[in-house]
Amino acid sequence: MTSSTGSFSMSGLLGGTAGQIDVTSLISSLMQAAALPQTQLQDQLTAKTSQLTTYQTINTKLSALLTAGQKLTDATTWAATSATASNSSVVATSNAGAPLGTATFSVTSVAQAQVGIVTADASGNVVSDPTQGITINGKNIALTSGSAAAVAAAINQAGVGVTANVVNADGGQTILQLTSGKTGSAGAFTTGNGDGTGDFETSPNTIVTAQDATVQVGSSTNGYTVTSSTNSFSNVIPGVTFSVSAVASNVTITVGNNEQAVSDAVKSLVSAANAANTEINADTAQGAVFAANTSVSSITQSILRSVSSGTSTGGSLSTYGISIDNNG
Repeated sequence: MTSSTGSFSMSGLLGGTAGQIDVTSLISSLMQAAALPQTQLQDQLTAKTSQLTTYQTINTKLSALLTAGQKLTDATTWAATSATASNSSVVATSNAGAPLGTATFSVTSVAQAQVGIVTADASGNVVSDPTQGITINGKNIALTSGSAAAVAAAINQAGVGVTANVVNADGGQTILQLTSGKTGSAGAFTTGNGDGTGDFETSPNTIVTAQDATVQVGSSTNGYTVTSSTNSFSNVIPGVTFSVSAVASNVTITVGNNEQAVSDAVKSLVSAANAANTEINADTAQGAVFAANTSVSSITQSILRSVSSGTSTGGSLSTYGISIDNNG
């Protein structure tokens, strides 16, 4: 049988060999059609995730702006003070609200930790009869040997507030050096033999005397002194802490307004506002995640409106160096 001009091909309709259905293509098409809603949902999820991420980024910028604003309105920012000393051997800091003004004093001594040394004999011993042990600040310390190293180890293990080190000095001398763990007169220590004779061999030779730091206000006949076991003084001047490192005369500490703290707070606010505006403008631009989203874009206008409206009392923020230009 031959086909006429008006006939059609069954194989063209069914695909593949005449009389057979292309099952693979059919199933593939059906699966694509069935997966279409899932693909649409996946696209929606991707879009929502992108929006959520962007919202979080904007929120971070706005949180930083809030923190900067709170810092600028914090009373302690405006009450911040700065303390400076006329002598480099004195370093001063002040708390917020410290009274403004000056104070003059002399540093007559700095704090020192007591240091003593014992020179070992020719055999390297610093204790000739270790069975007696030694005492430091009245506490007995047992010894297994009189050598400098053994005595140093025993002292360090005893925890008496004194550190012992062995030093090999010039001329072949072995030195046992004892150093108080604290500066000031409160850190002074005494030594002796365990038998109570108090002659820890020849007794440590004190090469640095325990000493408090002292500042003199006024003269010795018409003034007063303040001491510290460390080189740090607190509230000699209200709200001020200062440390000393050398004897010095007529040191003046000046406490003034810390203008830098206010300036830094203003700069932080401006930077945070600009950062938030930049982020929002990028996120609402054409083709961006929130393009044409007036709720998001209005945030920028709110920030700029806050600047243009000035202070709560009607003052202009330009007084503090804040203004608006074409870029924000």
